[in-house]
Amino acid sequence: MMNIKVIYSLCTAISVIGLFPVLFGIVDLIRDNANGGIIQILFGVILISISFSIYQITLYIEKQSTYFKNRISALEKQVDNVKKEYVNKS
Repeated sequence: MMNIKVIYSLCTAISVIGLFPVLFGIVDLIRDNANGGIIQILFGVILISISFSIYQITLYIEKQSTYFKNRISALEKQVDNVKKEYVNKS
C-alpha cells in the first residue's frame, strides 16, 4: 500500500498540472474567443476534480484507519484488564 504522504503529493502534483490547461484555456478564450479554450478549461477542471476526489477518499481512509487503530488499542487494554482481574481472582 502506498504511503499517505505520497498520495497527497501526487494529488497536489495532478492539481498543479491541471491548472496549466485551465490557464492556457483562459488565455485562449480571451485572445481568440475560440472553442478550443473551453475544451482546455474542461480538461483542466476534470484533472483537478479527479485529484480532489482522490485526496478526499485518502483523507477518509486515513481517518478510519486512525479510528480503528485507537479502537483496537482500547480493546486490547480492556482484554488486559479482564485477564488481570481473572488472574487475581484465581
